[in-house]
Amino acid sequence: MIKELESGLPAPLFNRDRGRLTVTTFGLSYYDEVSQLVTMAANIEEKYQSDASRTLRIGALDIAADYWLSDKLVAFQQAYPHYLLKVYRAFSRELESGLLENRYDVICSDGPLVHPEIESQPAFNGHLQKVGFPETARGETVRVYSFGHDCLYRAMIEAWIADRPAGRYQIVDIESYPLIKALVTSGFGISFVPQSIVADLQFPQQIIGKDVIKTESCFAWERFRKDAAIAQLITFMRA
Repeated sequence: MIKELESGLPAPLFNRDRGRLTVTTFGLSYYDEVSQLVTMAANIEEKYQSDASRTLRIGALDIAADYWLSDKLVAFQQAYPHYLLKVYRAFSRELESGLLENRYDVICSDGPLVHPEIESQPAFNGHLQKVGFPETARGETVRVYSFGHDCLYRAMIEAWIADRPAGRYQIVDIESYPLIKALVTSGFGISFVPQSIVADLQFPQQIIGKDVIKTESCFAWERFRKDAAIAQLITFMRA
């Protein structure tokens, strides 16, 4: 993106020395002027937008939309009835790209989120609970059921497997918690499932293991976007 921007400018924005970037004098001057334009554009948008029919597009993980957010969004709607709330479910990486592509105004995704164009604040913590019968047979590959690569839980489960003996576990894509429950209850493998899902779907007590993986979720929005509705939602959630 930097190279693409520099291709249309008369001078480079950065000096490059062995992979390290330092801002040029031209880059500093360019940044100062462009920052003023971005601020002016945001102020104009905020000045002329109408809150009377404002729509807030909220992207959320399934675990957030189904459990943690529901009562909070109802309370927000009661406090601000003139806002039209639209809530969309998606995986973590889809939520982040959708925020940057302006398909969502605010997202509730796995965190912490670190990105120069995104600002975030903690939302809630949780745990992925290991479920399945104990693995007893040595040398036998154990199936580990997980959602696909768009779900950040997949990376967490892969990290757990990386700390175990090589070749012991094999990830199998299953994007359905009820189906995962049916498989692990029948002894076909193990999985890591959000604790709220474990309780909601009533996983049998005898297959709930001791291993857990800590998860963090956060609210995130575009850093340079000035929007009264977004600010009100974030302030409300923070309170």
